[in-house]
Amino acid sequence: MDLRNRNQLSKMKIMTKRSFYLVAILAFMPLLFFSCSKKPNEPKVDQAKYLAGGKLPAEGASLPKITNKEHLSLNPEDLPLVSAGNEFNLKLFAQLLQKSGDANNLVISPLSLETALGMNVLGVSDEAFEEYRNVLGYPHIRSAQDLASYLKRLTAVITSSGERTCFFPANSFWLSSKYEQFLLKNYPSLLYDYFDASSATLDLSKPESYEVINNWVNRKTYGRIANMLDPKKAKENDAYALLVNAAFFAASWDWNAEKESTKKEIFRNGLGHSENAMMMQIHSQVSTSYAANDRFECLSVGLVSGETKQLSDEAPFRMLLMLPKEKNASLSKELPTEKEILALATDAKVGTMNIKLPRLDAKLPTLDITKDLISLGLVKSLGRPLTHLSRMFDQSFLADPTGKYNNKNRGNNVLHQASIKWDEKSVEAAAATVIEVGVNEPGIDKPSVRNVVFDRPFFAVILHPKSNKILFIAAINTLK
Repeated sequence: MDLRNRNQLSKMKIMTKRSFYLVAILAFMPLLFFSCSKKPNEPKVDQAKYLAGGKLPAEGASLPKITNKEHLSLNPEDLPLVSAGNEFNLKLFAQLLQKSGDANNLVISPLSLETALGMNVLGVSDEAFEEYRNVLGYPHIRSAQDLASYLKRLTAVITSSGERTCFFPANSFWLSSKYEQFLLKNYPSLLYDYFDASSATLDLSKPESYEVINNWVNRKTYGRIANMLDPKKAKENDAYALLVNAAFFAASWDWNAEKESTKKEIFRNGLGHSENAMMMQIHSQVSTSYAANDRFECLSVGLVSGETKQLSDEAPFRMLLMLPKEKNASLSKELPTEKEILALATDAKVGTMNIKLPRLDAKLPTLDITKDLISLGLVKSLGRPLTHLSRMFDQSFLADPTGKYNNKNRGNNVLHQASIKWDEKSVEAAAATVIEVGVNEPGIDKPSVRNVVFDRPFFAVILHPKSNKILFIAAINTLK
């Protein structure tokens, strides 16, 4: 593609509230964003620009070190909303786990999913919002703006936890230039106000546009999610818009583990076959807690920002490693409930333990979870029929009385990808959720030293104890 054609493809308008002048433009694909005031100069083709809320990290760049000057807390009335969101996502996780089977890993991020769905709900009808509120279990939320305010508070609490920031969320809205004239003008402003989401236009029916968005997600997840969208599907989908959340989590274990102690051992996978594992050997006395019930043994390990070890039970994040007591258990049949997860986290007691935990790098492909969400009750709120997107697009356009836009056969698709990785030193997790708008359809005992060995399938949960929010949940069936 020559330079002139590339510029024509990437041309964009600024689309934010009046005070917002500078937003991100990706390297190699200059994107011009919407604005209520003056336009910036046309960027150079090879010049990286900036997003609202921060600079796009360069490829291979290290994480920014952001010191938290204040540590926020949720309002008491927000805590039932956290619990409802956890429970909904565990239902979704259970459905996906049944489909993926015992041979595969599964990772999702409840917070990423809820954020993307929250952006979507700002654009739906009252009837569709009522459906969403009931399905998620938010009886006290009166409007989509109330829900967005709650998600904004929750995100602020999580990002302000710890000495330095561990959780890095980012949101964006991409409007197809083919349907720009039908967008309601206040919708991008709402996205920016509540989700700090920048907005842009480009022709979403072209593969190059999906590559632009993949690049945005890749940068915002520091290389953990490189291929969120399939560019080959752009023309067929002909999406009206894309709502995108990306999130990256990075923290250090609050224990001391030496690489020299790691040994090659055997992990028995979900199918009962042996796999080679690089098994970390950890002797923990202070920062790791243990709990058990009739189904699980659970280690609760502190996760801290930076290199400084707290070696206490006051870490801003916890990794819960949950091992079924039944040695031949299928994870799809042993999924913990939210009540179990929080009870094990609360009941865990510090003790002296010898721990064996395999190194892990679980990267999954993008999952289309649309049908799973529909089966849980999200129908109207996912644009079925499309007329329920009445606070996002013009109602007469959505009604499509002549059938020009084939709106009877369109709806919103929800895509999700998440990954989790750890070694002796640290933990990384990343997630991205894309909503394609208007897509064409096709009891504890206490020995003096406890040995806990994760040499068979287990669950891993990253929890924010202050809010009880589950950030990530993973079922680890294999190390391949």
